[in-house]
Order: sequence, then C-alpha cells, then structure tokens
Amino acid sequence: MPDTAMANIGHNSAAVGEMLAADPALLFREPDMLDQLCSEIEAELAAAEITLDTASGRSAIASRAYAIAQQKTAIDKAGKALNEDHRAAIAKVDAVRRDARDRLDSLKDRARKPLTDWEQAEDARKARVEAFMAQMSHRPDPLAASADLVAHRRTIEAATIDPDLFRGEVLKARSAKADALARMDDAIIAAEKREADAAELERLRKAEEARQKREAEARAERERAEAAARRKAEEEQMIRDAEARAAKRAEEAARRQAAEQEALRKSEEAARLAAERRAKEEAERRLREKEEAEAQAAAERARREADRKHRQKVQTEAVGAMTERGLIDEDAAVDLVTAIIAGEIPHVSFNF
Repeated sequence: MPDTAMANIGHNSAAVGEMLAADPALLFREPDMLDQLCSEIEAELAAAEITLDTASGRSAIASRAYAIAQQKTAIDKAGKALNEDHRAAIAKVDAVRRDARDRLDSLKDRARKPLTDWEQAEDARKARVEAFMAQMSHRPDPLAASADLVAHRRTIEAATIDPDLFRGEVLKARSAKADALARMDDAIIAAEKREADAAELERLRKAEEARQKREAEARAERERAEAAARRKAEEEQMIRDAEARAAKRAEEAARRQAAEQEALRKSEEAARLAAERRAKEEAERRLREKEEAEAQAAAERARREADRKHRQKVQTEAVGAMTERGLIDEDAAVDLVTAIIAGEIPHVSFNF
C-alpha cells in the first residue's frame, strides 16, 4: 500500500501509518496498534466534511472508504504471510485477521454510508421522475367520452414539477407536461366533435322520420278524400236521370271540391319542399360553422406549439450561454432560468 494512502488515514499519528506501510505484519506483533489505527480512522471520519451536492464531494467519500479497504487488504495479506511462516501462531493470527476484517469492514461501511444513503435517495428520485414522464407520455383513448378526457386533463394539469425532484430535467418535464396537455386538448376537441356529429345525425334522423310520417298522413287523407269523391260520384250517377239539374249542381260542386283538394295538395307539397330546403340550408350552415371552429382551433394549437418551442429555445440558449462562459454549472443555470421565469428574481425577466 503506497505511503500516500497511509497518510490519508490517521494524519494526526503519521508514525503508525508509516510503520504499517513499511510492515503490515507489525499489527500482529503489536495488536494494540489495531485500536490506534481504528481510533485514527474514526477521528478522521468524524472530522471529514460530508458533501453530497458535488461529484468531487461524493468522490472524496468513496476515496476514504477505498483507503480503509486497502488498509484492510494489506493487513489481511500480511496475516496470511505470517501464517505461512508461523504455523504455530495461525489461530491467533486468524483471530486478529477476523477482528481486523470485521472492524475495518464496519468502518468502511460507516465511511461510505453518506454516499450510500445519497445513492438510494437518488435512485428513488429517478424512479419518481420516470413515473412522471410515463404518465405524461400516455396517449388518450380516441374513443373515450369528452367528459372522461376533461377529467384526465385536470389530473395532468394538477401534476406539479418540483425543481428539487427533477433538477436538470425540469425543462424536459415541463415540455412533457405541455405535450401531454396539448394531446389531451386535441383529444377533447375530437371527442366533442364526434359527439356533436352523432347528435346532429340523430336530430336529422328524427326530422326525416317526422317528414315521412307527415307525408304518409297526407297520402291517407288524399286517399280518403278520393274515395269519398268516388262514392259521391256513384251516388250522383244513380239519381242523374231523375234529378238532372241537381246532378249538374252536384257535379259542379264535386269539381270545385276536387280543385280545392288539388290546390291543397300542391300547397302541402310546396310547403314540404320549402321545409326540406330550409333544413338542408341549416345543416350546411352548421357544417360551415363547425369547419371554421375546427380551423381556428388548429391555428390556435399551432400558435401555442410555436410559442412553447420558442420559449424552450430561449431558455435552452440562456442556460447554454451561462454555462459556456463558466459563470455557473448547468444545474445552477437551469435553476436560475426557472426562477427568472417564475418571477422570483426582481428586475430580471426573459424577452420571448
């Protein structure tokens, strides 16, 4: 084990480290040195500054644990060598080896615990970020009801983006949420159009049924009138010889009645055609209004998407400019940009 590694352990008692670096087997000849070594390591761990926010701080923690592991390995190897040379003392050496392994393993774990705890917390944070991104990437059911889609959109909109949780992925998370909301808006518009079209088809179907019923009633009425006229004509034919003048008057009356019925039929037919024409014109007008509304909705979505991409580009360029000049690191730059946009930095804003 190099002297530099020994110097990192027990810097307040360099003589112990130097002696063990020169001869690790010294620990087995003077077992009290293990207590001294462990005390020195404990003192160093107590005095060490724990920094988990930076890569260098986490690396320092790992380095301290590694140095202890190297010390343990050197002592263990020295013990094995002594076993080869001193068969008679093997039981005593093994006991010291086990004690050294156990105690140094415990100290190694203690030295690394802050980093281990941080790694576990980091894994949990990443899992929450992945769950959020999975939720944002969900595609809405194209056949779902508009009310269900609106309720799901409220759930997405209520999802919060904690900078402490997302860190360098805040912009990505916000973009994913914006994309999810845009997809839900599109799905809601499509569902509302589909439901409106179905309602319109149902209305037209009922209108057609009503029209057919009116036409059937009109035909039945005409048939009844025509049957009555035929019966009356037959009756007039039977009394025509005896009552010629009366028959003539009855015949004239029948002609007038037939003319009135024909005029009534023509009037009803004209009214039916006019009603159909008005219904057709109303349907065409509603269709035009729907198409115009859809075109306006599509234009608004395109405008929102262009604005979102422009804002994202401005934020990314701002982060890049600050990191390229070495002012702050990328995480800090993202946090600063986020704070400016949120209005948390007085007198500073973005020009989008």
